[in-house]
Amino acid sequence: MSEQTKGQVLAEELCYKKESYFETADEATIEAMFSYAKGYMRFLDEAKTEREAVSVAIKMAQEKGDRPFRFGEALKAGDVRYYDNRGKNLFLIRKGS
Repeated sequence: MSEQTKGQVLAEELCYKKESYFETADEATIEAMFSYAKGYMRFLDEAKTEREAVSVAIKMAQEKGDRPFRFGEALKAGDVRYYDNRGKNLFLIRKGS
């Protein structure tokens, strides 16, 4: 019964087999995935609406040292700012080189 036909051997070699990344990833990667997911779940718990999401994101940006953007302000390479559009949406700005 353990013998395979030529067709079965060929099918194993040529056919695509689905593999879950979760099954092939190492422990450190899996831990990083779960950590990211837990942080995202916390964000979703705090930010049920777009206005709450904007206020939470502003708080997160301020904790990282971002400052509010003012129109007319000249930005130099590496500057990071955020712009709150009336509490409805948020623009995160990073000036490149």
